[in-house]
Amino acid sequence: MPDLEFLYQQAIALQAQGRYADAQQHYQLILQHNPRHQKAYVQLSHLLFQTGKISEAEAICRQAIAQNIHHPAVYQIFGKIYRQQRQFEAAISIYSQALSSQPNHPGLLQELGLTYREQSDIMAMQAAFYLGCAAYRDRNYDEAIAQLQNFLNSASTKDVAAETIRNAAIKLADCFERVNRYDDAIQTYKTCLEVSPTPELFENAIALLRKIGRMEAAIALGREASEKFPKNLNLHSAKYWVPILYDNSSQIESYRRRFSQGLSELLETAANLGLKNPQSVLDWLTSHTNFYLQYQGYNDISIQKQYGQFIHEFFCQFYPQWTEPLPMPSVREGEKIRVGYISACFWSHTVGKLFCGWVKHHDRDRFEVSCYSISDYFDNWSEEYRQHSDKFYRFQLTGDAETNLKTVAEKIRSDRLHVLVYLDIGMHAFLSALGGLRLAPVQCLTWGHPVTSGLPTMDYFLSSQLMEPLDAIAHYSERLVLLPNLSICYPQPQFGSPTTSRAAFQLRESAVVYLSCQSLFKYLPQYDYIFAEIARQVPEAQFAFISRLTPPITEKFRDRLQRAFANVGLDSDRYCVILPEQDAENYGNLNLLSDIFLDTFGWSGGKTTLEAIACDLPIVTSPGKFMRSRHAYAMLHRLQIQETIAKTERDYIHIAVKLGLNPAWRRQIVEKIKQRRARLYDDRPCVVALESFYRHIATHPQHSLPTP
Repeated sequence: MPDLEFLYQQAIALQAQGRYADAQQHYQLILQHNPRHQKAYVQLSHLLFQTGKISEAEAICRQAIAQNIHHPAVYQIFGKIYRQQRQFEAAISIYSQALSSQPNHPGLLQELGLTYREQSDIMAMQAAFYLGCAAYRDRNYDEAIAQLQNFLNSASTKDVAAETIRNAAIKLADCFERVNRYDDAIQTYKTCLEVSPTPELFENAIALLRKIGRMEAAIALGREASEKFPKNLNLHSAKYWVPILYDNSSQIESYRRRFSQGLSELLETAANLGLKNPQSVLDWLTSHTNFYLQYQGYNDISIQKQYGQFIHEFFCQFYPQWTEPLPMPSVREGEKIRVGYISACFWSHTVGKLFCGWVKHHDRDRFEVSCYSISDYFDNWSEEYRQHSDKFYRFQLTGDAETNLKTVAEKIRSDRLHVLVYLDIGMHAFLSALGGLRLAPVQCLTWGHPVTSGLPTMDYFLSSQLMEPLDAIAHYSERLVLLPNLSICYPQPQFGSPTTSRAAFQLRESAVVYLSCQSLFKYLPQYDYIFAEIARQVPEAQFAFISRLTPPITEKFRDRLQRAFANVGLDSDRYCVILPEQDAENYGNLNLLSDIFLDTFGWSGGKTTLEAIACDLPIVTSPGKFMRSRHAYAMLHRLQIQETIAKTERDYIHIAVKLGLNPAWRRQIVEKIKQRRARLYDDRPCVVALESFYRHIATHPQHSLPTP
């Protein structure tokens, strides 16, 4: 038998040289030896069609389909043959057959749209729909907008199924959103809601209103929607949402009060609905978190416990098979302790980077490590987790929450773990709900999202000895485990020299650049004045921010800065630069080109501070009441650099100004960082302490918690 791959490569080369007859012979020889060679069918059908051998091309397409070769390119050629012969119904049938298994394939959608367009003017509406869908999938949003608007504006849409109209409207609104035409997106939803209201349309419109900062409009639409669809909990919860970004500090109080008062009503509604339709409650729980609430700067334990208790009781009532306590498997002499880590962030996400060292540096002679990923992402960091795990599972979550729950829960339970650790409860809705089950005898969470879960099924919170305040126990429903130092074994980031200039970031060469690069929702309005006060005392100051949010939210933050600077007689545009999200290289450049790193009040920088220190940036921070506001404080404490830790807001301003005006002192701080920064990175003692904790609870489950 000839080498078919060699023959195929020869055929490709011959085809490229224009030796079509020779290439055809090679493809045919391949198919004689392997009648299911998919790539040969694709290339041969295309070659025959392009060289005008239409009947032979049709025969090859039929042969491929008979052999269960369902490659889209084969169907595209097959449909083109019929279209060329003006057998439009046959072409439509071919494309529709292919789209039944690949409904979003842009090439097939485009061919179907062209077929409708060519068939007759009467079919122009269908053509516009499919061409719009094809352009949408190709991310050609301007073309998609034109085609989908044409479809929706057509007088014939009254004869089209409501589902098709909604599908077109959702795509059109998304196109508008992607090109920052938010008013057009909102209007598209409103127009469609007038004629074909559905929960999905309401949910999309409400989410977009919140995403662009129109919070009161989102809440009002949530009220309207929940009245129309009283059994939809997503719409009910929208009535109590909190903003992504606040205009002023008084808003924080009012939105928090509304949320707190509404939570009881919401959970009562969910409990009543669960008696008739538990699936709908599960759908809500696995798509909902209190994420933005926790950036308000308060102790959230009572709210979290109320919500966590509901989750657990719901599962006890409707999924008791996964909530019963599990006995601790015995650990015989020489047997490994089985530890599992579950996350949606086993990739180059902040959480994935922070905790990879735990998995990487486990003693594999004593511990069997399993990682459970519920993300579609897989990159170099994912591979790092996979390589250092005994078992690495990737779960592809579907649209069916119960199926997802069953798949993940049964797999983890079957592994008979001693300990299961959730890295990012509070960030990912499915994980936050899954934590309400009992999948291992001991379950822990950690500070991927540094807020208590409130779940009675979470036994321990793995935290940092240096980050927690003295009264930390009052902030957690879990028992607190204080691991040494930062609690993480984080590799030192490697940055070379800058590969660009300050001008690339709209920064002056002569400026004292203060980098403040947290997510904008970490910036509470009561602290805006601090930037203005620093600028008032450091005339050459420039502040570099980064926005990962929508332009309207970014503009809200810009407006806040303008007000704060105007209060001291300054123009914020001269001092403040809000940059778009940066890729890894430019983010590194920005750090290297800056002079000083300003930590945020209320929610400190974790990975960002570790990266700033690796770039020798002095850090100004002020530790708050909660662990989430003390990351940078802990790092400076570990480096024994107390000079830039502020006790008050006034002290923070004083330190930032001194660093800006006194280059000699700034260089002294930088020199200390260079000499001591290695203490922060690749910190193995925390892994040793973590393993000691695992061994103790696995071998002495009835005993009290040891001190690491």
